Amino acid sequence: MCEIENVPSPSVCILVLSGLPGSGKSSLARSFKTSHVKSSSPSIPQNIKSVSGELPWKLEGRASLDKEVAHDTRKENFNVILISYDELIPEEKEAQMIQSGIDSEWKTCREQIVNCVESLVHCLLSNKLLKNMVKPTDDEALWERFCHVIHNQEDDSMEQKGDKSSSYVLIIDDNMYYRSMRYRYFQLARKFEQGFCQVHLHCTENIAKERNSKRKVRRVTDEVITTMATKMEVPDPSIDPWEKYFAVLEGSTDFQSQLCDIDRLLQLAILNPPHSPVEDSQGKEESRQICSVNQLHQADQILRKLVSSRIKQTGTAMSQQEKSQFAKFCSMLKSQILKELRAGTILVPTNMPTMDASKMEDCQFYKFVETIFNKRT
Repeated sequence: MCEIENVPSPSVCILVLSGLPGSGKSSLARSFKTSHVKSSSPSIPQNIKSVSGELPWKLEGRASLDKEVAHDTRKENFNVILISYDELIPEEKEAQMIQSGIDSEWKTCREQIVNCVESLVHCLLSNKLLKNMVKPTDDEALWERFCHVIHNQEDDSMEQKGDKSSSYVLIIDDNMYYRSMRYRYFQLARKFEQGFCQVHLHCTENIAKERNSKRKVRRVTDEVITTMATKMEVPDPSIDPWEKYFAVLEGSTDFQSQLCDIDRLLQLAILNPPHSPVEDSQGKEESRQICSVNQLHQADQILRKLVSSRIKQTGTAMSQQEKSQFAKFCSMLKSQILKELRAGTILVPTNMPTMDASKMEDCQFYKFVETIFNKRT
């Protein structure tokens, strides 16, 4: 398709949802999309009040949102595209991966989905027809499902005329309980210098189990929900600044009153997209490598202490065979955590000091590693 001259380029904002099964993520996504179908403009009031405790959600940088959105004269209509992992991963395949317990299969599948989303973002920003997306994966079945999901939501006017002034919101609908899962989408937004934000649906474990039990499809076991609740990492910019733009909503079946708040969050994210970091100099790269090696060394020393302490604490109540099995489990867990730190799957907060951290049990890095270890044991 030929480009239309003198028209502002489109923008994309990636909105990542997170929360337990049954917290209402899919309902929220559908409600938001429905609210923007054939609407002339998003419902964004120009007289936003200052931050207060009146809203049942948290938003980092709310004061700046009030100022920036109030003076923003743009009135884009969001073209909303839902990307649900439930539609991309067949239920039987999901069950197989859960039963196998092989993390690499999950990671490979999730990475392929991110690659598909990247192809979509590139297509939208290039003003190409969606049918011209470039296939980024060898998984033909996944790519066919992805294209089917996208084309089913395609707006005829967007396909035929090409709306170069549009803002596209890609809603990523999955549990996203690990920060590292969400970070991949931040990296994608940063690569294209487009907006990124998150909405976390808070829901108690008991309510999640109750709602899950009433599902006719995609029902998971109570054990899965319990495990996920233990591992859930709620967006927190004090841990990682890239999570700056986020909202925490109470899980509900009625999100109409909260949709306007999400519009505001999206506007702020679009106005403040992340930028790719400046290329490191040789000296900075050497410092980074030294820091990385020291970080892994300190993590290894901390984990050795934690494993030893845990075995001593629990071993007295175990038989010799149970104690041996538990020690083997702790050793494997230690290796797995170190592997994830080395690969960047576990993200260490920026500028967290690690020098001699293994000797100081009250330092940030020691507690960071200890928290991960305790959650997994």
